[in-house]
Amino acid sequence: MPCWRNWNAASPPVLLSVYFPNILEPFSLIPHSFWTMNHLTVDEAGFPNHQGPLDPQWLLVLVLDVRTDTACFMWGYELDPYVEPDLINKSIMKARIPLRESMLLQAAGAIMKNAVQLVARKARSKVRHPMRYGLMPPTPEDRKGGGA
Repeated sequence: MPCWRNWNAASPPVLLSVYFPNILEPFSLIPHSFWTMNHLTVDEAGFPNHQGPLDPQWLLVLVLDVRTDTACFMWGYELDPYVEPDLINKSIMKARIPLRESMLLQAAGAIMKNAVQLVARKARSKVRHPMRYGLMPPTPEDRKGGGA
């Protein structure tokens, strides 16, 4: 049975990234993104209090291929319970106008903001009611501050 993650841990619970593939020959975005997700190492840039590589299993990546005007999300396996693929992909559709107009920073910011809100909404429900989702709540020893 999966275990509920202690959100008060020292490492960040969710990492966000935007990836722009720079591949000149034709390729399929989703298989390439999946392969990349399973073979990457996340440096500690942006996380000065963290030592060593970060766990990509908690990574949410927006992949934008500007040459083919395609985009998709990839996420680490630990985020599976918190991501609804249909909902999160709608956040890409909401930013299609800035994407078409090549306003990439504005589009990426809007997409990620909406995606994070969707993941957080789903996570809140699972954190409040872990048993309802087949998750085990943390033991008193695992909770911040220890247990009685």
